[in-house]
Amino acid sequence: MCIRDRSSNYYLIKPEDYDRMMSNAITSDYKQASPNVVNVINKEASLIAKKLEIDDRVDIFQNQNSFCTIKDHKPDFPARIDVRLINPAKSNLGLVSKKILDKVNTAIRRKINSNQWRSTGDVLEWFDGIQEKNKHNFFQWDIVSFYPSITEKLFNTLLIFARKYIQISKEEENILRNARKQILCWNRKTWTKANGNLFDVPMGSYDGAELCELAGLYCLFMMKLKLPHENFGLYRDDGLGVSTKSGPAMSRIEKTLHQTFKGMGLKITTTINVKRVEFLDAILDLSNGTRGPYRKPLDTPVYVNANSSHPAPVIKQIPRSVQDRLSTLSSTENEFDLAAPPYREALKKAGYKENLKFEKPVHTEKKNRSRKCIWFNPPHSMAVETNITKLFAEIINKSFPKDHPYLSKLFNKNNMKLSYSCTQNMSAIIASHNKKLLSSRLDEAPVKFCKCN
Repeated sequence: MCIRDRSSNYYLIKPEDYDRMMSNAITSDYKQASPNVVNVINKEASLIAKKLEIDDRVDIFQNQNSFCTIKDHKPDFPARIDVRLINPAKSNLGLVSKKILDKVNTAIRRKINSNQWRSTGDVLEWFDGIQEKNKHNFFQWDIVSFYPSITEKLFNTLLIFARKYIQISKEEENILRNARKQILCWNRKTWTKANGNLFDVPMGSYDGAELCELAGLYCLFMMKLKLPHENFGLYRDDGLGVSTKSGPAMSRIEKTLHQTFKGMGLKITTTINVKRVEFLDAILDLSNGTRGPYRKPLDTPVYVNANSSHPAPVIKQIPRSVQDRLSTLSSTENEFDLAAPPYREALKKAGYKENLKFEKPVHTEKKNRSRKCIWFNPPHSMAVETNITKLFAEIINKSFPKDHPYLSKLFNKNNMKLSYSCTQNMSAIIASHNKKLLSSRLDEAPVKFCKCN
């Protein structure tokens, strides 16, 4: 079977070795529990869904097997292999919790002055705004195991913090707490946190990222109290800041960071007094004030072949999107040229003839206008010569004429769109193969029943 983490690399591993890795990852934080705990979660979720009048479209808890991916970006890889445990078992009330947390985070973000970055573009804007960059030094930190480190105690603190800026009703709090009741499924067994508590923030939950954003806002708030004169920000579990201090003063900043996060029950790793950092997918350099694209050493770019059976607009847009991304991340043409060769080679291997060149990005204000659209997604095939898009437009105009007093407003070319769908990519095919392989091995294995009375 093949597994990977966030890079384009796949690693072949024997199923028995994978079982051992999963066992070690699970037993370090979880213990076996009775399968009946799922019924307790479902019962509470059912009552909440009835109050919200969505019980007719909310499924029961999804008992999906957990899986892990290899962290190949760690400095001691492959001598020491760390894995990321993903838990897809979750309740659909997590989608409701996600919307509540989105609303809460947006309100807090508007009212407190903190740099919570949500994309690389936010980080680049922050970096470009630093005056006299050569007089500053970076201090960087990373929150260790951010998701599983959020305890129920910290969660309660986050609710108190959030209520200072936005009203959270008792019903909303009940939804948030129910979404935190999680189990883990593996090897036909049910697992819960080792402390016996159902509270968990697993990677793979519907609202895990939003809860981490709320925790990040609280972290930034606490750091601002301790370091009011420093310039810093946070993206999920990765933090970055600049300071004109150096030497012992920077060491005191590092000590303050550790103490602040320790008070919240979190652990961090830090790097201080550096001029150049690799943050997200960008390289930031304070010495000369430049920035450029960053690619993990083991991450080799791979693109869809130019002759593959994909819609023509998709094939046409790939070289342009690669060029735009590299140009956006690069502050100068020199930084672009230093980063471009691996991407040029990857595009050439995929059959593209376009040459990447630096183009300074033009920032335009996007008008975000929400529009409800009905999408028709026929499968795409190069063998089909019929212009499906044209026929689709003709059918709409014929079925819902413009002079119709009612239907023309509900169904027209502005709210009915066509977009071709493609077959599964290689990642989805490999994931399906792994799932089938593991399922067959579990079916062959004898079920061991408990011998206790």
